Amino acid sequence: MVGTVRLRSLLVLAPLALSSCYSWTEIKPTELPKLNGGTTAPGTIVSGTNRGEAIAVSVGQVERPDGRLFEVKGEFDARISQSNGERVEFDHPVRSQLEASTLTVQGENRAQTPFELDDIKKVEISQFDRTTTTILGVVGGVGLGAVMAVVVSR
Repeated sequence: MVGTVRLRSLLVLAPLALSSCYSWTEIKPTELPKLNGGTTAPGTIVSGTNRGEAIAVSVGQVERPDGRLFEVKGEFDARISQSNGERVEFDHPVRSQLEASTLTVQGENRAQTPFELDDIKKVEISQFDRTTTTILGVVGGVGLGAVMAVVVSR
């Protein structure tokens, strides 16, 4: 009985945790090629055996549809939603180019795929969301601990 409850708890919490580790942000379709190279910013490894070691992180700024700037740090995935309802995802590393009215995108999982700008409903990029992941990990850990404590006490 205890093993079954633990397994069910993990099966419920695991998808929740995984889905919140990344967040999607909409950007203007014409902004995607700006992320091909980005610039590098200094960073420091904060934990593990290489703690304190200096690293470089790729950083780029792109514009959202509302005109606000959004900073992209490191690797990202891209998702193109078309006006016909089809959604196409590209895994990092993502490369793109804009020629006239055609945005061509490629990723680890897809070859170069052309999209007419008029056919694009929206472009989103996904990045690891450290804050949400940390909060979810703490809340999930406490919740799982509470479930385990109730099961063990019975």
